Amino acid sequence: MLNSQRYITGPASLERFFPGLPPAVAAFRYGAEAVTGVYRMPKGDTQMAIFNYPTHQIARERQGEFSQIPGAMVKRSGPLLAVVLNAPDADAAERLLGQVRYQATVTVDEYVPTKRDNIGNLVVNAFVLIGILLAFSLVSGLVVGALRAFRHRGKAGEEADAILTLHIDRH
Repeated sequence: MLNSQRYITGPASLERFFPGLPPAVAAFRYGAEAVTGVYRMPKGDTQMAIFNYPTHQIARERQGEFSQIPGAMVKRSGPLLAVVLNAPDADAAERLLGQVRYQATVTVDEYVPTKRDNIGNLVVNAFVLIGILLAFSLVSGLVVGALRAFRHRGKAGEEADAILTLHIDRH
């Protein structure tokens, strides 16, 4: 049912959102967490809770305790325990429990070096930068020289190379 999901982290929320299951059976002391929801079935609404335990062994141990509750249908998949209490339709509840699957994904947290970590690439890139700056300097010098030659092209002698000097002497 829409918006019927509830997150359960302890005995108080278990009593409020999934009544009928004793907190001792849920064993929150092991770090269990659960989520519950109401599912619309042909013969009536069914509430299911899925408990997540830290290890598969704890879930296996708790499965026996859950199975002893009258009217409980239990399925374990990895560290998950799915529970339906007092289902109006046992076949529909069994199909609902059959949809609960645990799939483990293993990832390796390993450092993978990249091109940025290679000191040789750093040195090569430094020389490339030096080459670019050198080419820019040469092109700029040629452009300034050409502009100056173009500007003084029609002037003769001293006037073309005249430089303003300030004849400041020390006394």
